[in-house]
Amino acid sequence: MNHHIIRRLLSTLLTVAFLSATSCATLIHGTHETVPITTDPPGASVAVGGETYITPTEVSLSRDREYQVVATKPGYHQQTAQLHSSLSAVSFLNCFAWLWWAVDLVDGAAYKLEPEAVSLQLTPETPAEKLAERATPATRTASAYDAPEKDF
Repeated sequence: MNHHIIRRLLSTLLTVAFLSATSCATLIHGTHETVPITTDPPGASVAVGGETYITPTEVSLSRDREYQVVATKPGYHQQTAQLHSSLSAVSFLNCFAWLWWAVDLVDGAAYKLEPEAVSLQLTPETPAEKLAERATPATRTASAYDAPEKDF
């Protein structure tokens, strides 16, 4: 055989071996998704996936999990948003290659997070709410054992 033909055959075999060892969704968009998170006003503390960030920010999250985004800022009400994981259309490119599809499902690349971006509107606390937070209400209630003793 010609040396050039052997080299081309080896190249083709290596390409096929590489493609059979990987999966389509893993190659196209990976196992993590970058999600932009913003708040109005900016500068809020945002907790998601066990980490805390300051907005505006972008976070890299596993595609195969559900997340709750919690935004807090002094003087504002806490706001939350949900990130849901669902099957990505890219994963269906593997519909005839079950092994590749299984790899995408196991490593999480078969999924996408929705919504693609999170924007939270923080609402200011009213002056009455701020005062109520600072006040320390009496938490002890009277019971029968606290009643003064009476002589009968």
